[in-house]
This record gives sequence, C-alpha cells and structure tokens, in this order.
Amino acid sequence: MNLKKPNILVVEDNRVNALVVQNFLKKLGLDSEWVVDGLKALIRIQNNPNIDLIFMDLSMPLMDGFEATLKIREFEQAQQLPKTLIIALTAHASRCEIERCFEVGMQAHLSKPILIEVIAHTLEVVCGYSVAKNGFLH
Repeated sequence: MNLKKPNILVVEDNRVNALVVQNFLKKLGLDSEWVVDGLKALIRIQNNPNIDLIFMDLSMPLMDGFEATLKIREFEQAQQLPKTLIIALTAHASRCEIERCFEVGMQAHLSKPILIEVIAHTLEVVCGYSVAKNGFLH
C-alpha cells in the first residue's frame, strides 16, 4: 500500500465534470490539479513529472485521452521515469473503448456518471491507495 497522498491530475474538458471528480477526491482527503485537455496534461507532465495519478477524460479537443496517454508513456520511457497511473473517465463504455484504454497504457476505466465509492474503490484496488487506512477519508 502506498502511504503518501498521491499527486493527482484531473484531465477533463467539461468544468462541471472536473468539479465533480475534484469534489469527490476532496471528500476523500485528496487534492488535485485540473487541466482542460490532453495536450495541457502532457505539457504539465513534461514540465514537472511529479504526478502520481491521472483521471483522464477520453473525448477532448486538441488531444484526446488516448493520444495523451500514448504521448505521456513515450515521455516517461524516454526520460526513464516510472509510469504514472492513468484512469480513464468517459461516458462511453463500449468493450472496444475499454480494451483500447488498456492497449494505450491506462490502468483502469471508469464510466460516467462517476460515484465517490467507485473512485475510493479504484484508488485502493487499482492504485494501491487505501483511502480509509491512510486517513484520507474524512
């Protein structure tokens, strides 16, 4: 289990959706940054690769979540950095899309509308962050 609070980036072009995720994370005792598209996420990682976890929307302008994930993975490999945990967030949950998430290097796929319990469970099971055990849960 990871004992430190993760540095989290929410990548979402819809401000309301971003606020929902950020508010859920806040209720779990976690802070997060927000950027509006995959290109800004890539630039954020390239300029300061201290992000532990990304909640990545898939359908965004400029650079979608699939391309952003591929570019982040290329950057991490070129810089010999550990892989950032990336969790897809999308309203579309087709089998093909879910498979593609894993093919580009994401660790999980969550469907919108998202629930706080799903985020907490994913943080524990997929990412190794135990919200309750680490005292993140308020």
